[in-house]
Amino acid sequence: MPASPWHDRVNVSALSDEARRLILERVKKKLGFERTLRELGIARGSLYNYLQGIRVVPDIVVYKALQYLEGVQQDSSKD
Repeated sequence: MPASPWHDRVNVSALSDEARRLILERVKKKLGFERTLRELGIARGSLYNYLQGIRVVPDIVVYKALQYLEGVQQDSSKD
């Protein structure tokens, strides 16, 4: 039996608001703005509000976003 993907083992509800925004930002950087909207099934205004910290990113959106983080390189300029 194959192991479940790493993103299935993440406790999304335990992530901080900042971690949620960072995940979404990384996915947007990888996929581009329009594709992120399509893939995550969210509206343009919602993505803006999530990224600006106006609204908390819902668990289901974070879970979907985690699936697109495979192969994303860490930004070493922020270290």
